[in-house]
Amino acid sequence: MTAADATILTVALAAASVWDIRVRRIPNPLVIAAAVLLVAADLEGLSFMTTAIRAGSAAVLLGLWLLVPTGMGAGDAKLLAVCALGGGPFLALVLFFGSAVTMALFALARWVATWGRVRLGGALPMAPFAGVVWVVVLTGLVGVPHRF
Repeated sequence: MTAADATILTVALAAASVWDIRVRRIPNPLVIAAAVLLVAADLEGLSFMTTAIRAGSAAVLLGLWLLVPTGMGAGDAKLLAVCALGGGPFLALVLFFGSAVTMALFALARWVATWGRVRLGGALPMAPFAGVVWVVVLTGLVGVPHRF
């Protein structure tokens, strides 16, 4: 993963986190812009096959958004797909499982802190927790191999 990839993913995760906390949605234009920027940032220096796979993935995301702009949904999945586009599939898995564990720990801590008065149901925005895991990955506390 290049510094440009890391910067684009950091900005995308930060923006998605703010949006997800406020509105409980991750906007499609944000995901599409991040995908296009990731492809454009790595046009030089990558093999033809890697560039073709990245461009194809971005085209699929863009095509889906253009075909069904209001009913696409699954912003968290699209955000993780962009993370896979920028950092490889292992990064997406680390963010997914790390976010799930972080969300569970947060819900449990909230429940314990309120002495059980807060019920454990309800939805939590995933993007902020993915952002926390991303910071852990960037600081090197969790090793994520480069693309494979």
